Amino acid sequence: MQKSSLLSLFSVAIVLMASCKSVEKVTSITEYKKNMLVVSSGGGFTGAETIFTILENGQVFSSSGFTPDKTTSIGQLKAKVVKELFIKAGNIDWDKIAINDPGNMYKTLSFGKNEQMKKQVWGGSKASPPADFINLYDEIKVLVSTFKK
Repeated sequence: MQKSSLLSLFSVAIVLMASCKSVEKVTSITEYKKNMLVVSSGGGFTGAETIFTILENGQVFSSSGFTPDKTTSIGQLKAKVVKELFIKAGNIDWDKIAINDPGNMYKTLSFGKNEQMKKQVWGGSKASPPADFINLYDEIKVLVSTFKK
């Protein structure tokens, strides 16, 4: 009796471990082929830029200063949070709104694949993005601020 219970428990453990999805770690966002969400801010006296990139697998990358191509993986967001962010980004009509008004200090929100990234830039006095852009930008900034750079 005890042998069969132990065997059943062992079988359940094997099935549970096999059903867990492991997240494939990405080492370079320049080679990444899936959708990404990118927020950045910069300008001012120094002109330095801070960039955060969220991948579909939940990895978060950061770059800052004058070398935005030098990215570092800084953390991992939960799958549920990432899914919600990407749904929100997908619900925005990126083609309908084209904002390119950086001003002295600017913010950006981008979505898509490397070759097809849709980007909105604001901070100047000529254009303001709709609330859904600002809300998504702010939500991402709060989430990525929990990671140490």
